[in-house]
Amino acid sequence: MVAERRRVGNVVYYDYTSATIDYQVELDAFAVARADIYSTQHSHRLILAIVATSAELSADRSAIDDTIARARPLLERLIEEHRAMVDHLTATVFWVFNVAGQRLH
Repeated sequence: MVAERRRVGNVVYYDYTSATIDYQVELDAFAVARADIYSTQHSHRLILAIVATSAELSADRSAIDDTIARARPLLERLIEEHRAMVDHLTATVFWVFNVAGQRLH
């Protein structure tokens, strides 16, 4: 299954659920929250993703749902912190954060 997407202004949110979290091979972690912020000036965008390791998620579906729920407010904060820079990008940028809000990539 694929996460549903919804657009709010210039932001496209990926609405992950326990059935649609996205495994990122290069990070050995699962994307639990993501938003793409599109520039209003050009075709570039800033992609913000929050990932959790399998140890952080465990096999318990409620733990996965809790992690997704905790990641959403963090994602909103990251969007607000970085929204202003999007119109100044010279290329599309993909940043990855852990569930504590630390940038990994």
